[in-house]
Amino acid sequence: MVWGCFAGGIKGPLIFCDENKEGNERINSNTYIRILNSHLYPFQRTVRELTGRAANFQQDNAPIHTTKITRLKKNKISRKAFPRTVDELKVALSDEWENLDYSIFEEVVSSMPRRINGVLEAKGGPTHY
Repeated sequence: MVWGCFAGGIKGPLIFCDENKEGNERINSNTYIRILNSHLYPFQRTVRELTGRAANFQQDNAPIHTTKITRLKKNKISRKAFPRTVDELKVALSDEWENLDYSIFEEVVSSMPRRINGVLEAKGGPTHY
């Protein structure tokens, strides 16, 4: 499991959740809080320093994102060999995160008013996003 963040065109870190758990603990809310404390809050401070504006934290609680915009079709993975171990996967994910086109972030941000309207129209129920 990985966690990442962005604010406008500023990309935050890509964090591997298993590296932020304690001992034999499962990845749970304690792990998540640890990640937010260690990585999100410093990123928000950096965004404020760079832009003079606060970065808002938003999450949608969806376990899987299946919308067209989040499939990242524009960023094709061009690896000769697919990862076979967890460490190789982490390297591959880090590389892809580093090379992610900023236009993906712009598309996500520009889709938010439409997504919010969909939630409002569904009165908080499921939407097609």
